[in-house]
Amino acid sequence: MVLTRTRNQLEIYCREAKKVAEVSASRLTVAALTSRKFMCPLASSGELRKIPYRDFLRYCRTLRTGSTGERCPFYEATYTGRRISREALKTLNVLTEIGASTPAEVFKISSREGLCPYEVSKLLLRRADVILGNYNYLFMEKVRDSILGKASIHLDELVCVVDEAHSLPGYLTELTTESISTISLGRAVRECERYGSDMAEYLSRLASSVEELGKAMEAEPDVVKLLKDEQLEETVSDALDVEGQRGIRRFAKALQDEGEAIRAEKIAEGSPPTSYTYRVGLFLEHLVEAEGPSLVKYIEGFTYRGEPHYRVGLRLLDPSPVSAVLNRVYSAVLMSGTLWDTDYYVEVLGLDRRRVGVLEVPYPFPEENRAILVDARVTTRYPKRTEEEWVKIADHIKALRTALKGAMALYFPSYEVMNAVKRHLEGVQTPILYEDEDTSFEKVYSFLKEGGDPMVLAVARGKVSEGVDFSDEMGSLLSAVVIVGVPYPKKTELQEALTKYFMDKFGEKGYEYANVNPCINAIAQAAGRLIRRPEDKGLIILMDSRYLGRIAERLPEDWRRAMKTFRSLKTLVKAVREFQKLWEATS
Repeated sequence: MVLTRTRNQLEIYCREAKKVAEVSASRLTVAALTSRKFMCPLASSGELRKIPYRDFLRYCRTLRTGSTGERCPFYEATYTGRRISREALKTLNVLTEIGASTPAEVFKISSREGLCPYEVSKLLLRRADVILGNYNYLFMEKVRDSILGKASIHLDELVCVVDEAHSLPGYLTELTTESISTISLGRAVRECERYGSDMAEYLSRLASSVEELGKAMEAEPDVVKLLKDEQLEETVSDALDVEGQRGIRRFAKALQDEGEAIRAEKIAEGSPPTSYTYRVGLFLEHLVEAEGPSLVKYIEGFTYRGEPHYRVGLRLLDPSPVSAVLNRVYSAVLMSGTLWDTDYYVEVLGLDRRRVGVLEVPYPFPEENRAILVDARVTTRYPKRTEEEWVKIADHIKALRTALKGAMALYFPSYEVMNAVKRHLEGVQTPILYEDEDTSFEKVYSFLKEGGDPMVLAVARGKVSEGVDFSDEMGSLLSAVVIVGVPYPKKTELQEALTKYFMDKFGEKGYEYANVNPCINAIAQAAGRLIRRPEDKGLIILMDSRYLGRIAERLPEDWRRAMKTFRSLKTLVKAVREFQKLWEATS
């Protein structure tokens, strides 16, 4: 079972499996799993494609069960009663003969026969030598039991390969996070009013209470405030006029029932089958069901279309209860180009150390094709975050842009720092794209392809700093990656809670596990956007004096060997030009 983080990575493995079949006598049968929505012919276009995934899953279930009177023709054609239909069996035989097909190919073959592509993919599991899917198929218990259990696949017979395993701690923490915002609450109120539900008044009071709580806690935009143990439950029970957890649980069930009724009405009138009322009920259910020593409850502020809003949420700080499933499989290979501190992953993921072995592979590309330069004249340390320092950083960026040919990607510790520097880059005669909440990989890729010595300014740990490939058939689209500052996690009450929890669990190492390791990982991932094949050449520029200190000790040996420090902008610019001239001469 090969687990990837994204669909693009999954399709890379599909193509590799095809190549294995081409060059060897081995025939691999591969089952590639991706989301129901992506594999649904009914959602391939129109409004259904736009609805939130959880709403889609509920709608899909109603079509499979026929609970609203409607049935899915694709699902019906896949089964005859409880048995696989003749058409589905023929399609499985075709896919088995092909060996390895991408999700898009399975979709095309199955939907052409009038079958449900997702169900066909699941049925193929029983014949598969290799299963491909995202992390959720192993780490979400309900999904795992549904997919593997129904195919009679046992954990102790699985060899699991986890790709991009450096991202597991953060991914699994996000996986256990549940939240609801005042935007969703407001939409639930309007939904109930439109469909004549008496829940509207209660939900309106709840929205007002969350807003009042946010203001009282001074949860400004991008500020996360921790809530005391029962603070959120008390806010909810007071707003809904119910008693304690039992009352909240009953109200959550009532909201879900009301949400399903509203969804059925929407289906009948031909509207998208969403239900914000159901979503609020689901969050309240999580609120009373969630437990564990690492559970925290929080409220944070954010802006939407220029208006202030609030979000309340639950999060488990410790990923190990989820990742512990790795100890139950036959064997697991956790791999990444940036697993630089294996102790961190063993301890934070709760792996059985007796079963752990480490294979460290040398940097695979010519080291002379990559230069790592440290600009020690600037810093983004909190005491130094002044207008004068922002101007200096902007001046250094301008000088590097003038000296360097080709595209540059600049990664900042936060939007706050990026925007502070951005103000002083106005008038730069080069195309610039700034990452924001709407930025997509496709947008950045197209921007870089346009040429003109462009600059992309983005945030470390953001959407375009990890797991994306800025290259084409000619090689990397980037000439340099500049990491401005040291991307430690932002200091919030949530981050402080994580630090305390890890220090209680791991002792002194806990501080590094909560703060330094995520920082090192962010550096590695941002820098990894530069060199994508042996022929690529480029510069990694670390803009902060702190790269001369303890942080350097945590970088791999090949980095430390390559790092050159510059204490003046003039000598840094000279080195940039010399490296580029050298690479041009040897190209």
